[in-house]
This record gives sequence, C-alpha cells and structure tokens, in this order.
Amino acid sequence: MFKQNLTKLAYFALVSAIWFGIGWTARGIVNPQSAAPLPTEAQRILNAGQLILNRYYSDHAIDPNELANAAIRGMVRYTEDRYAGLITAPVLDRFQADFAGETGGSGFAFDSIDGKFQIYKVRPNTPAARAGLHVGDILLAVDGTRITELTSGEEVALLLRGPIDKTVDITVRRANSELTLTVPRAAREQITARMLDNQVGYLKLPAFTAGVAADVRTALDELATQGMKSLVWDLRGNPGGSVRDAEAILNLFIDEGALFTVEMKRGEAETFVAQGSARWANLPMTVLIDGDSWSAAEISTAALLDHHRAFVLGAKSGGKGIIQDTIPLDSNSMLHLTIARWLSPNGHWIHKQGIQPEMALNDNPDTAADEVIEAAMSLSYTKSASLVMGR
Repeated sequence: MFKQNLTKLAYFALVSAIWFGIGWTARGIVNPQSAAPLPTEAQRILNAGQLILNRYYSDHAIDPNELANAAIRGMVRYTEDRYAGLITAPVLDRFQADFAGETGGSGFAFDSIDGKFQIYKVRPNTPAARAGLHVGDILLAVDGTRITELTSGEEVALLLRGPIDKTVDITVRRANSELTLTVPRAAREQITARMLDNQVGYLKLPAFTAGVAADVRTALDELATQGMKSLVWDLRGNPGGSVRDAEAILNLFIDEGALFTVEMKRGEAETFVAQGSARWANLPMTVLIDGDSWSAAEISTAALLDHHRAFVLGAKSGGKGIIQDTIPLDSNSMLHLTIARWLSPNGHWIHKQGIQPEMALNDNPDTAADEVIEAAMSLSYTKSASLVMGR
C-alpha cells in the first residue's frame, strides 16, 4: 500500500506538474490531493516532519528544506529504483541544459557497484584519461559535494556534467587513498555523417538529445546527395535520451505498424504507430550496437529488428526497458522516477537482457581500423539487400 501511494505523494507540495522530461510528452498538470484528503501514509510523514521541526531537541538546527529532502531521498531509496533520484540545487539548473545536450562531460562511465559509485570505463584520449582517473576508482565527492548513500546516480551524473570547457574537481577513493583530481569538461561528441565510400552512408548518433531528429533528417538528405545507397547507423555508446526524437527518427525508416508500446501502472498503455510518411522506408540499413547502447537507442534498434528493417551488428546492448518521468515538486526540486516500461513492436521486453545482435563483433581498440564498421561495409556488398535489412 505504501509503495502504491508513493506516486501520489508530493511532499510539502500539493500540486505536481508532470511532464516526461526524458524525451516524453507534456501531460499537463495534475493535482491528486485537491479533491481528497491526504492518504494515511502521507499524513503520517507530514506529522513526523512537524514533530521533528517543532519538538525535537538538538544542539544543532534542523533545516526544514533539508529535512524534506532527506524524507524524499529515503522514499526513493526504498523503491530500489537505480534510475530514481531527487534533483535539487546545485544540479537543478543543469537538468534542462543537459537534456538539450548543452553540457560537457569528461569521458568516463560509472555505475552503482556494492552500494558505491564506481568508475567502470575511462575512454582513451579523453579529459578523464589525461587527468588520471582509473577504472575501479570510487566516487566520493564532486566539486566539494559529498556523495552519500542517499545520493542518486542521476544527481551524481548531473554534478559531473556542466559548462563546457570548465573543470570539475572529482574526489575518489583508490585503494586506501583519497585523492582529488581536476578534470576538464569537453563538449559532447556530435552527430557524424559521412560516406564510407561512394555508396555506403555512415551516421553516428552519440545520444538522443532533444531536437536531434531534425539533425538526422538533414544528415540523411546530405548523404543522399552524395550517392548513398545503404546506411550504417552507429548507436554504439549511445546512452539514449529523448524517446520523442527516437519516435521521430523511426518514422523516417518505418512506414507502417507499431514502433513501440509504453505500459504504465494500473494497466494504462499507449502504442506509438508509424505515421506512414517514411522517406527512407526502403533504404538498406545496418545498425551498430554495444553494451553502452541504452534506452532510446534500444527502442530504435528493437523496432527496426521487429520490422525486418535493419541488420544488427556488434555486441549485446545495455538492457534498459523502462522510462523515467521528471516531476517538479516545487520551484527548487524535481523527482526523477521510473513510471513505465516499453515493449518492442512484437511485445518483447529487453530490460536487464539487452538486444542480441544478429552478428556479434567488437572493435579491437589496439588497431587503427574499426572492425565493426568494416564488417558493416562488407555486409553492404556481400549480402543481398534483403539480408542487409535483416532477413
């Protein structure tokens, strides 16, 4: 019962403006408490907060705002949702800028391992590599803001990202030592479009940032003027992002049928269907994925696979089959919470499983060539068009 009422609860805020911040659609304003009293569980939380503020005797002051934040973070932690988190200052202002792709990063990836945020990848020739960050380093603080057991991965990611060409001080634990490294933030990798030869076009999409669908349309038009007969769409390292832009891009390649289905709590579901105006519906395609292809990148790959529209090459994708909603609680905080799962056109749910490529292949980092791209080019010549498109 308590978990069922979590989505109703806006702690210290009775009006919750909801929109799908990670590439979703405006749903308007909801006010679940306006016509009915607070649920018993919510009232109990409010009563506890009032007791602490009014009667708790302590040798230090209790900040009402921080008390509210602690309560919310505790509830988020209870859900065991690794993607959920409370977003407050100093990262609140970065959220929209980050979604629009206007922030920079340092070139490493981290995950929650044994309850700690640990670096599992440092990309070569990035600010992180040059500054001396190592795989296995445990993140302790970012620009002096300590990371605690209640800090979410979303908060850490937003702390790390920020103004391009500015530095960030990252404190890590390495073995038995604690050290702080100053790491520059570099601009994110941009969309890349080029001809691999006089017939095969190549499109690298680093992320589904807001509005990127328009850039993809422009890039494809330019490749067409250069003689593109088939396309290699590179989604390796793509962490996802805007589901709306993924939908728009899929509408360039798929002419009819379902693109994906979103299932929410209490049986609500919505199927997103092709609009019937796909300019590139017959363009042979090879899609490249790897273990760092997530979310919207997987939505796109799964749809193309189910529609027999692309041959998928590379390594198994990350496996994120859920969607988050970003909900303003008040003018100074937002709640990031999982609110739905997505299914492929054929009803497949790839969460924690990933998408298996039809041909497994990894690039060898010790060679100058990209073996995966070379294999994709070879497919364009050695397979018939039907095989290049997946069958």
